[in-house]
Amino acid sequence: MKKLLFFIIFSLFFKENVKKDQNLYEICNPQVVVVESSTKYNTVRKINESIFIDKMGYLESTNNWRVTNKYNYIGEYQFGYLAMRDIGYSRSKTRYIRKNFRKNPNIWPKEIQDDSMLKLINKNRYYLRKELCLFNDSTINGYRISEPALLAAAHLGGAKNVKRYLYSNGKIIKHDAN
Repeated sequence: MKKLLFFIIFSLFFKENVKKDQNLYEICNPQVVVVESSTKYNTVRKINESIFIDKMGYLESTNNWRVTNKYNYIGEYQFGYLAMRDIGYSRSKTRYIRKNFRKNPNIWPKEIQDDSMLKLINKNRYYLRKELCLFNDSTINGYRISEPALLAAAHLGGAKNVKRYLYSNGKIIKHDAN
Protein backbone atom coordinates (compact mmCIF):
# COMPACT_ATOMS: atom_id res chain seq x y z
CA MET A 1 0.00 0.00 0.00
CA LYS A 2 2.83 2.40 0.88
CA LYS A 3 4.54 1.76 -2.46
CA LEU A 4 1.31 2.41 -4.33
CA LEU A 5 0.65 5.63 -2.38
CA PHE A 6 4.24 6.76 -2.97
CA PHE A 7 3.96 6.07 -6.68
CA ILE A 8 0.67 8.02 -6.93
CA ILE A 9 2.14 11.00 -5.09
CA PHE A 10 5.35 10.72 -7.11
CA SER A 11 3.54 10.62 -10.43
CA LEU A 12 1.68 13.84 -9.60
CA PHE A 13 4.98 15.68 -9.98
CA PHE A 14 5.26 14.75 -13.65
CA LYS A 15 3.43 16.33 -16.56
CA GLU A 16 3.29 13.08 -18.55
CA ASN A 17 2.50 9.57 -17.36
CA VAL A 18 5.42 7.34 -16.48
CA LYS A 19 6.00 4.41 -18.82
CA LYS A 20 5.24 1.08 -17.12
CA ASP A 21 8.62 -0.44 -17.96
CA GLN A 22 10.60 2.39 -16.33
CA ASN A 23 11.45 2.30 -12.66
CA LEU A 24 11.68 5.34 -10.39
CA TYR A 25 15.49 5.23 -10.35
CA GLU A 26 15.67 5.68 -14.11
CA ILE A 27 13.32 8.63 -13.95
CA CYS A 28 15.00 10.43 -11.05
CA ASN A 29 18.62 9.77 -11.88
CA PRO A 30 19.72 12.44 -14.38
CA GLN A 31 22.70 10.34 -15.52
CA VAL A 32 20.39 7.49 -16.60
CA VAL A 33 17.33 9.31 -17.94
CA VAL A 34 17.03 9.57 -21.69
CA VAL A 35 14.60 12.34 -22.52
CA GLU A 36 12.85 11.63 -25.79
CA SER A 37 11.17 14.34 -27.82
CA SER A 38 7.79 12.59 -27.51
CA THR A 39 7.90 12.32 -23.70
CA LYS A 40 9.17 14.92 -21.28
CA TYR A 41 10.13 14.08 -17.72
CA ASN A 42 10.93 16.54 -14.99
CA THR A 43 14.66 15.81 -14.71
CA VAL A 44 17.10 17.56 -12.44
CA ARG A 45 18.96 20.34 -14.21
CA LYS A 46 22.70 20.31 -13.84
CA ILE A 47 24.20 23.46 -12.41
CA ASN A 48 27.40 25.17 -13.45
CA GLU A 49 29.44 24.22 -10.40
CA SER A 50 32.19 26.82 -10.80
CA ILE A 51 29.66 29.67 -10.88
CA PHE A 52 27.74 28.08 -8.00
CA ILE A 53 30.76 27.72 -5.71
CA ASP A 54 31.90 31.25 -6.57
CA LYS A 55 28.50 32.61 -5.47
CA MET A 56 28.52 30.43 -2.35
CA GLY A 57 32.00 31.69 -1.48
CA TYR A 58 30.88 35.29 -1.91
CA LEU A 59 27.80 34.81 0.26
CA GLU A 60 29.71 32.96 2.98
CA SER A 61 32.89 35.05 3.19
CA THR A 62 33.01 37.57 0.32
CA ASN A 63 35.43 35.10 -1.32
CA ASN A 64 37.98 35.49 1.48
CA TRP A 65 39.51 32.02 1.80
CA ARG A 66 41.53 32.96 4.90
CA VAL A 67 38.60 33.93 7.14
CA THR A 68 37.40 32.26 10.36
CA ASN A 69 34.07 33.38 11.81
CA LYS A 70 33.06 33.68 15.47
CA TYR A 71 31.66 30.10 15.45
CA ASN A 72 35.01 28.74 14.19
CA TYR A 73 33.73 27.97 10.68
CA ILE A 74 36.73 28.27 8.41
CA GLY A 75 37.65 29.23 4.88
CA GLU A 76 35.88 30.69 1.91
CA TYR A 77 32.88 28.37 2.27
CA GLN A 78 32.80 28.43 6.08
CA PHE A 79 33.32 24.72 6.66
CA GLY A 80 32.41 23.32 10.04
CA TYR A 81 33.56 20.13 11.72
CA LEU A 82 30.73 17.96 10.34
CA ALA A 83 31.12 19.20 6.76
CA MET A 84 34.83 18.42 6.84
CA ARG A 85 34.18 14.96 8.29
CA ASP A 86 31.47 14.37 5.68
CA ILE A 87 33.86 14.90 2.79
CA GLY A 88 36.43 12.49 4.15
CA TYR A 89 38.78 14.30 6.51
CA SER A 90 39.79 12.24 9.54
CA ARG A 91 38.93 13.48 13.02
CA SER A 92 42.52 14.35 13.81
CA LYS A 93 43.12 16.19 10.52
CA THR A 94 39.83 18.10 10.88
CA ARG A 95 40.70 19.14 14.43
CA TYR A 96 44.24 20.13 13.40
CA ILE A 97 43.06 22.28 10.47
CA ARG A 98 40.29 23.95 12.45
CA LYS A 99 42.58 24.62 15.44
CA ASN A 100 45.48 26.09 13.42
CA PHE A 101 43.71 27.71 10.46
CA ARG A 102 43.35 31.12 12.12
CA LYS A 103 47.12 31.31 12.76
CA ASN A 104 48.17 29.86 9.41
CA PRO A 105 45.48 29.74 6.67
CA ASN A 106 48.03 28.21 4.27
CA ILE A 107 47.54 24.80 5.93
CA TRP A 108 44.24 24.64 4.00
CA PRO A 109 44.75 26.70 0.78
CA LYS A 110 42.06 27.98 -1.57
CA GLU A 111 42.53 25.21 -4.15
CA ILE A 112 41.91 22.52 -1.55
CA GLN A 113 38.92 24.46 -0.22
CA ASP A 114 37.45 24.60 -3.74
CA ASP A 115 37.96 20.84 -4.17
CA SER A 116 36.40 20.24 -0.77
CA MET A 117 33.38 22.35 -1.70
CA LEU A 118 32.89 20.34 -4.90
CA LYS A 119 33.06 17.12 -2.88
CA LEU A 120 30.47 18.49 -0.45
CA ILE A 121 28.18 19.53 -3.31
CA ASN A 122 28.37 16.03 -4.78
CA LYS A 123 27.74 14.43 -1.37
CA ASN A 124 24.71 16.66 -0.80
CA ARG A 125 23.49 15.98 -4.33
CA TYR A 126 23.68 12.26 -3.55
CA TYR A 127 21.96 12.64 -0.16
CA LEU A 128 19.16 14.70 -1.75
CA ARG A 129 18.83 12.75 -5.02
CA LYS A 130 15.22 11.69 -4.35
CA GLU A 131 14.18 15.14 -3.15
CA LEU A 132 15.84 16.81 -6.15
CA CYS A 133 13.58 14.73 -8.34
CA LEU A 134 10.40 15.03 -6.26
CA PHE A 135 10.50 18.72 -5.38
CA ASN A 136 12.32 20.27 -8.35
CA ASP A 137 10.44 23.28 -9.78
CA SER A 138 7.84 23.19 -7.00
CA THR A 139 7.08 26.09 -4.64
CA ILE A 140 7.08 26.00 -0.83
CA ASN A 141 6.29 29.12 1.24
CA GLY A 142 6.62 31.22 -1.90
CA TYR A 143 10.15 29.92 -2.64
CA ARG A 144 10.87 28.09 -5.88
CA ILE A 145 12.64 24.81 -5.20
CA SER A 146 15.59 24.15 -7.52
CA GLU A 147 18.81 22.17 -7.41
CA PRO A 148 21.01 25.18 -6.57
CA ALA A 149 18.61 26.26 -3.83
CA LEU A 150 18.57 22.80 -2.24
CA LEU A 151 22.36 22.43 -2.46
CA ALA A 152 22.92 25.87 -0.93
CA ALA A 153 20.46 25.10 1.86
CA ALA A 154 22.17 21.74 2.47
CA HIS A 155 25.51 23.52 2.75
CA LEU A 156 24.12 25.98 5.29
CA GLY A 157 21.91 23.72 7.39
CA GLY A 158 22.61 20.14 6.41
CA ALA A 159 20.86 17.72 4.08
CA LYS A 160 18.69 16.27 6.88
CA ASN A 161 17.26 19.69 7.66
CA VAL A 162 16.55 20.30 3.98
CA LYS A 163 14.59 17.03 3.90
CA ARG A 164 12.69 18.03 7.04
CA TYR A 165 11.80 21.36 5.45
CA LEU A 166 10.62 19.77 2.21
CA TYR A 167 8.56 16.97 3.75
CA SER A 168 6.96 19.30 6.31
CA ASN A 169 5.93 21.59 3.45
CA GLY A 170 7.99 24.43 4.92
CA LYS A 171 6.79 24.15 8.52
CA ILE A 172 10.13 22.98 9.95
CA ILE A 173 12.81 25.60 9.27
CA LYS A 174 16.43 25.33 10.45
CA HIS A 175 18.28 28.64 10.30
CA ASP A 176 21.96 29.22 9.65
CA ALA A 177 23.90 30.18 12.78
CA ASN A 178 24.93 33.50 11.23
